[in-house]
Amino acid sequence: MDSFIINSISILALFCSFLLFKKASGSMRLTQLNMISRIFYVDLFLMAFIGAMLAVNNIDNHYIINKVKSNDIRLKAWMTVLWTMIGFPLGIIFVDFLFSKKPKKRLFKEYIFSNLSTLISSKDKALKQLLYFFSFLSFCSLIYTILILGKLPFLEAILGADKTTLARFRIEATIGFSGNSLIKNIFGLSLSPILTYIAYSYYQLTNKNNDKIWFFTMLIITFFMLTYHLEKSPFFLFLTGFLFNTVLIKGRITKKFIILILLLFFFGITLFYSFFYSGNVADLYINYNTGITGRIILSQISSLFLMFQIFPNIRDHIGFDSLSRIISTDYKETAARQVMEVVKPEAIVEGTAGVMNTIFVGEAWANFGFLGVLIAPIYVGMIIGFLYLFFLKNKKTPVLTGLFTYFSYKSAIMGGFNTYIYNAGYLIIFIVFFLLWFILYAAKDYHKDVSEQHE
Repeated sequence: MDSFIINSISILALFCSFLLFKKASGSMRLTQLNMISRIFYVDLFLMAFIGAMLAVNNIDNHYIINKVKSNDIRLKAWMTVLWTMIGFPLGIIFVDFLFSKKPKKRLFKEYIFSNLSTLISSKDKALKQLLYFFSFLSFCSLIYTILILGKLPFLEAILGADKTTLARFRIEATIGFSGNSLIKNIFGLSLSPILTYIAYSYYQLTNKNNDKIWFFTMLIITFFMLTYHLEKSPFFLFLTGFLFNTVLIKGRITKKFIILILLLFFFGITLFYSFFYSGNVADLYINYNTGITGRIILSQISSLFLMFQIFPNIRDHIGFDSLSRIISTDYKETAARQVMEVVKPEAIVEGTAGVMNTIFVGEAWANFGFLGVLIAPIYVGMIIGFLYLFFLKNKKTPVLTGLFTYFSYKSAIMGGFNTYIYNAGYLIIFIVFFLLWFILYAAKDYHKDVSEQHE
């Protein structure tokens, strides 16, 4: 296909996608960044669209995409990205059509400019006591994780361990973790960030020292929990969550605050890369196809091309067999792990390689072929759209705002499709907070009945 036609179609698709996202999100202003607009700007435009454009025009010069020899595969991956940019917001709009009478723009503005208030009582004293208990569980989860590992990879990096050793530590801390993963993943990796956002929201509401101390305590726990495995981005992506939190509570963020968060993000990422990178730090940003710049615009989308090349030519389509070891009768490794097994088998043997994630439609193709690519964008759009609508239509409280913030930065679509079919972690989080809400309201009604009987 002629480059002019490819580029023209790409620009048209980008324009149409923006209009659809504007309708689906309620606002595309950067000063009112939200769960949906972030997906467009970061996951789709920055991490998928640009790389797909470079690759389909054969000007990517990227070490992973160069493994793809067929131009047909480059074309398929490019078309898949464009379809995702259209199908995803259509899924959100369909959910709005079914469950909301108000235009999303109006609903979004009503929410962000409403007042933050307590959930159960004027001080939420009983609720906070339960939240403090969960915070203690998060701390215990961190200690448990460190004890199981026997060392802290982050500390080993500071002390000067070599790159091969650090890579092996990282795999041992994630794929090779020998302890109970539910304790680590639920009470540590998931609950710690949520409680940090909730504590921060309470501090914004009350401006009291006990909420401030609670917030900073949880921030420290979250830092160690999200960096223990030496992954470079989780904690700094967590920091970007405060952009969403500020929008949700105050209605907008200033350009200065956006710049501050972005500077912290890139400073942190650069610092982490310095442990593994032996060249000039400036090269991390100068070259478009290597370093941090290459990681953002090309590496994130590169595995999509490999998945089209590997499935079903080298590996069979996976189907539902990679969903979970618990529910799958014939469990197979996820698509991201299988791609790594094909591309870097020696690193798998050495224990220094993990997975090669990409946009969710990559795993949809690996699992279900063309049908997966066709349905996945609309389906995932509906899931995220329903979650977004749920929060916008509920009362703005510190607990719900904390959860809204967490899912705003975690609902990234650069990951597996399996996450949106079966996710035990998210399911447990919803059960925990639903039970929390149920117990508190039941106790509130009980005390109300007792008081009326005494009267």
